[in-house]
This record gives sequence, structure tokens and C-alpha cells, in this order.
Amino acid sequence: MHSADSTGGSALRIDVVYVDAVYALVALAGRLDAVEAPRARQVFDGPQVSAASRLTIDLTDVEFVDSAGLAVLARARRDRGLTGGSVTLIRPRSDDAMRVFRLTQSTRSSSCATPPRRRTRERRPRRGRRPRHR
Repeated sequence: MHSADSTGGSALRIDVVYVDAVYALVALAGRLDAVEAPRARQVFDGPQVSAASRLTIDLTDVEFVDSAGLAVLARARRDRGLTGGSVTLIRPRSDDAMRVFRLTQSTRSSSCATPPRRRTRERRPRRGRRPRHR
């Protein structure tokens, strides 16, 4: 795992989780806003990530996205599309972060995946209940 966040006080953590010749996975956490968007764009445009034709951007732990952050994601998608590649976004869990996607209907125009659910407790089968037959 490679972390692109070298500043401790940053509101956005950027981790280049995996990269090979075809695929890159970049995880973001925190605020993807006008202050942090240029740093995210540098990572997406950098030689390590831009060489991969398929890019997945994990937004699961992003708490807030503004129009500048959305523009960086749209540009990454456009750049990959021009070369025949693709971008998949993993949706943020935060309702605040999802708000900009809903308002702009961005989830309709790009490939968005739902993050896996975190289990809060292990589920056990209930005792004494029989399945209903219809």
C-alpha cells in the first residue's frame, strides 16, 4: 500500500492501494473539497495511476464532497474514457458525501458500486422458529 498523504494535517487521506498495468485502486478518506481536490487530481494524473486503464476510486470513507471534488472524479472518468478505459466509484457511506451525487445525478452517468456492509455483530440463526411454507 502506498499513501499519497504526506501531510499530517490534511483533511483528505489518499491511499494508492493497488496498481498494475491494467488496474488501479485508490482509496480516499475524509473531505474531497476545493482545498483537497488538486492533490487528488495529482494522484489520478500521476504516472503510477494514470498508466492503468481501469481505475476504481473507493469513496467509502469520504465524509464530504463538493463541486471541486466532483469535478476531479468527472475528469478522471473522462480521461479514462478517452483512452478506452473505465472508472468505477465505490459509493461513500456518508449521506453528506452522497448529497452532491444525488443532486447532480452523477450516479446515473458513471459506474457506482455500493460498499460492502460492515457487520456490527455476528448474526445467529433464531431458535425455535420454523420456516413458513406458502
